[in-house]
Amino acid sequence: MSQSSNNSSFFNTVTAAERLSSPVGRNLTNAVSRTLIPASGSIAYDIDSELLYYGNSDRWLQIDSSSVITNPSWLIPDWYVAPITGSDHNDGFSALTPVKTIRGGIISRWSTRSPILSQTTTIHLLETETLGQESIILEPIMVDGSAFVILGTNIILTTTTISTLITPLNPTLGTNLVFTLLSVAGLSAGNLIYNISKGSYAVIDDITGLIITATQPFYQAGLTTVSAIPSLIMDNSWNTGDNIQFEESPLLNLKIINPQGGDAFNPVCWLQNIFIPSVAGIGNSQITPVPQGCSFVMSNCRLDVFVILDSQLIYFVGQFQNTWLNGGCYLGPFATIMGGAANKSGVNYYGFFGGNADGNAILHGAGTACPIVSPGARFGQVNIMGSPLYINAAATLQIFPSYIGPAIVWGTAQLRIIQNNSSVVNASFGASVPWVNCLNLPAGLTINGSSSAYAFNTGTATFNPVTVSITPANLDTYTGLQNPLTGSSFLGPWLE
Repeated sequence: MSQSSNNSSFFNTVTAAERLSSPVGRNLTNAVSRTLIPASGSIAYDIDSELLYYGNSDRWLQIDSSSVITNPSWLIPDWYVAPITGSDHNDGFSALTPVKTIRGGIISRWSTRSPILSQTTTIHLLETETLGQESIILEPIMVDGSAFVILGTNIILTTTTISTLITPLNPTLGTNLVFTLLSVAGLSAGNLIYNISKGSYAVIDDITGLIITATQPFYQAGLTTVSAIPSLIMDNSWNTGDNIQFEESPLLNLKIINPQGGDAFNPVCWLQNIFIPSVAGIGNSQITPVPQGCSFVMSNCRLDVFVILDSQLIYFVGQFQNTWLNGGCYLGPFATIMGGAANKSGVNYYGFFGGNADGNAILHGAGTACPIVSPGARFGQVNIMGSPLYINAAATLQIFPSYIGPAIVWGTAQLRIIQNNSSVVNASFGASVPWVNCLNLPAGLTINGSSSAYAFNTGTATFNPVTVSITPANLDTYTGLQNPLTGSSFLGPWLE
């Protein structure tokens, strides 16, 4: 709903004959001659009189607030946007009549950035926007179990085959999915890879010469089926000779996305196949989604902005899946990165204040410290690379069983417990998974800068006087190791 300024002259064009207070239950268009009703317009609210009006710049008609009708544009289930070839004068109801911008072609018709949507509403982004073409703010309200979807149409860059599989993705061996191509012309890190032979998606995380390093592949269905509770299945079968297709997602100048769910029935805000750029350079802009009472999912996306997500008010999940968070991220309670990668640019950092990582997500360290700063962070299958991951004061990292497989933290980075009362916990819960199976970090483990620590002797209820090296094997032998001076520790396995 558009709102008038605090100025009574806003309605000076309304004549006495045209003003009308519509009776309850009576259609405004039947209350007066149709010639007095503007053919198109919007609903306006006058702050002074607290009255609602319908009309346009030429004529405004007063309506009774008790008989306000739903904006008809809120009932449109599919909108089509073509930023290159479309026009905001089109209706936007089909791919043949697309609007040019979301602000000018859709939000203007909604008369608000917070439409109340009682049916699933999908914005189909048919073409890429140019950087700065518009600034999009969306705060949709979903009721009756509806979903709000933005679906990009990917550009197919090339189709080819895997020339040679160098290594499969294997956390136990510490190897990423790496393969060669005959040509990498036109490709860049962040492009999607669709394995036509296997029906699964991954992301290019790195290109060196003709060598591609890819993220964990997932089967297509879980990445493209709109759901408040996505079901992802890993695909570790990629091999030499597979037919693969490289895709690029369209740019969208999305600045703010704050969805709300008004009812149960699994409401979800789902963004798929879009690229959100950073106007000030990679990682120097940010986006902070605030989902309330609904799930929030970004699938097969690329973000050059720095991302902050706190999902304490979600319905089921707040999740980035097979998404490349190139500008870095800071994830809070219930926010998850599932597969994909974070902070490849190295401009910022990846961090957690209670969030989760899983699906062999690749977390890239950088010059800036990558921290866990509070209790509750959980890692399932996670690859940490580059600079160390720090567990800060009073923070806890739980190595927690994943719904897609046993937990393991692996990679080239060092894991450092620093400051006071911080800990890493083997939270295997009943399975009693040994440390040697859930840590594969050759760069080492430290507590307060030391690679050795004290074991607790349960028989004497004291710490042993001699330190031992902090290795997964010793953590199993002594059921964890600690620094008694700071209270920082590796603990577990926990059985409950």
